[in-house]
Amino acid sequence: MDKNKQKTIIITLIVIALFFGIAFYYSGSKGKSDSSVVALKNTNTGVAVLPSDIEGREVFKMLTVLKSIKLDTDFFDNEIFRSLSDFSVELSPEEAGRINPFAPLQRTQSTATAVEEVDGN
Repeated sequence: MDKNKQKTIIITLIVIALFFGIAFYYSGSKGKSDSSVVALKNTNTGVAVLPSDIEGREVFKMLTVLKSIKLDTDFFDNEIFRSLSDFSVELSPEEAGRINPFAPLQRTQSTATAVEEVDGN
């Protein structure tokens, strides 16, 4: 067998294998029940809700991972944590500025008089 024929056969086999691989990947579990899908139970109604789209499933997976996280709150009872001081400053309410700070200033009679007095005219 010459080398060109051998290369052509190998490339053809690779393309066919890729085609079947992609077809198998995208066929997935159509028509089959997915045992990894878990139902969410609505606490208000008690009805089980299944995520219907791929994005919903991804969010559902993330929520189940987040739900399994356990936080250790023992550090709140630590004496070092309790000795921390709050140095925050109480802010007094200020008068609100203009509605649109980028709008051009409008000169009133009092501001025009004040400008003239500063200029000396």
